[in-house]
Amino acid sequence: MINGQITYTKSVDMSMKLVNESLRSFRKYAGWNMILNKGLSKDTWESVGSKFDYGLMENGRLDSMKKTGDKVLNTKLACVFNNVLFWHAVLEYGRPMVFVEHDIICKADYLKYKFDEYLILNIEDAIKGNPKLNKSGIFSLTDEDQQIIKTVDWSLFHNKLNSTKPGIHKLVDLEEYSLSYYKNNRWKRSPMVPGTACYALTPKGAERLIHAAKTYGLDQSDFIINSATVNIEYVLPSPVRFNTTYINTSHIT
Repeated sequence: MINGQITYTKSVDMSMKLVNESLRSFRKYAGWNMILNKGLSKDTWESVGSKFDYGLMENGRLDSMKKTGDKVLNTKLACVFNNVLFWHAVLEYGRPMVFVEHDIICKADYLKYKFDEYLILNIEDAIKGNPKLNKSGIFSLTDEDQQIIKTVDWSLFHNKLNSTKPGIHKLVDLEEYSLSYYKNNRWKRSPMVPGTACYALTPKGAERLIHAAKTYGLDQSDFIINSATVNIEYVLPSPVRFNTTYINTSHIT
């Protein structure tokens, strides 16, 4: 049995609907002990974030957004602090836990996966089914990053996933994986996670991510979680998928 939390945005009605669908799906399968967690929003993150002495990673995406006055910055900060709070919860609990966003549906038992630090639980759907990662590329960017990332060709990675045997695998071993940190700092070229919709984390992994935040500063949640800050693995087949209903709460202004 693994403990975990499903994070939702209380101010968004559809988020409340999705999180309850998510919770019901996890209760259908063995090995998951999930609770609902009211996440931070663009209007509430600062009351929590101010308690942490974390700056922003120099030349990171959040740093760039702050410099350009991007209206989505506060929402992105809320997202990353939802993850930061989870990391601290894992460290305090002393055992692996699962982080889940509201639009995840469980489809299989938790199999007591043996992993080192960070385990992506939705790798198949994150690449194949996620509206954020499909046809037009990884991001719908409107800032200077648009000039750097146009599209990401996932075809080689799709083929590799289809031919990979079930089990746990290291993300850095996938030469076909196209998503790397591209901002100009110490994390550049490090493979990043394809979103933070569903992952498991050990205390060791939590400690490393907290160390990165304290030492170098925060970045967007799926940017700071990269192969330079934590050992990333993924499991096949994925025990979860995305809900057919999708709302993007990470771009609320």
